[in-house]
Amino acid sequence: MARRTIKLWQLILAGPFLLWVGWHEYSRLDELEKSGGTIYVDRLTHLLYETGGKHAVLVIWCGFGVFYIWALKKYVDMQREYRERMAALEDKPGVPIAKEPPRRREPAPRIDDDPFRAPPRPAPVIVVRPPTAPAEVPMAAGNADDSPKILR
Repeated sequence: MARRTIKLWQLILAGPFLLWVGWHEYSRLDELEKSGGTIYVDRLTHLLYETGGKHAVLVIWCGFGVFYIWALKKYVDMQREYRERMAALEDKPGVPIAKEPPRRREPAPRIDDDPFRAPPRPAPVIVVRPPTAPAEVPMAAGNADDSPKILR
């Protein structure tokens, strides 16, 4: 399964959209409290309104928006830092990029030195059955008892 990542355009749109949703829901609930009536809201907004009122709705939705704007800022900062590092590496010609040396593997244990290892087994014995010719089935010529029978 491919790993899903958030795209830059999603971060750019999500933050202001969630801020707008928070302000919109707050103003709808404020209008409802002043004039009365019925409105339809989503489950999260209903849960937030039941637990903390219209101010909780505003704070949580706007908190989501601020989080996405913060994530956008972190993304842009990381991209800038990456570009600066790559530019610094390209400006230094002739300096090889240090690679981690390969780890040395331990040599395989020798059978004679390892007291806990079982000794090698002897080679298996291969048995070949000689080919046999199929035996002929004797049939008596003209005998009615050897004819196929049909069960009724």
